[in-house]
Amino acid sequence: MNIFKWLWKTTRFLASLAAGEQGQKAWWIRIITQEPNCTYYFGPFDGRSIATEQQSGFIEDLELEGAKVVTVNILFCYPSTLTIEGTRQLNY
Repeated sequence: MNIFKWLWKTTRFLASLAAGEQGQKAWWIRIITQEPNCTYYFGPFDGRSIATEQQSGFIEDLELEGAKVVTVNILFCYPSTLTIEGTRQLNY
């Protein structure tokens, strides 16, 4: 999936949150970093395999920005927030 398609899907997700719509679960990449301590969600993706294929690009982008990636998970969920600052580890 290219970055433009991801941005379009993410924009749709944010619009549904703003409208108060109940979200449907989908596949998301959750990346937890140190320096800064943050949790990032990237998605939604139509399948686990697609999310797995795309995760390296998001990891690379975060590392280029100076983040230290400590955990990467592929989850079937509906995150209410795409970036959570000050987090260490979330357990689902």
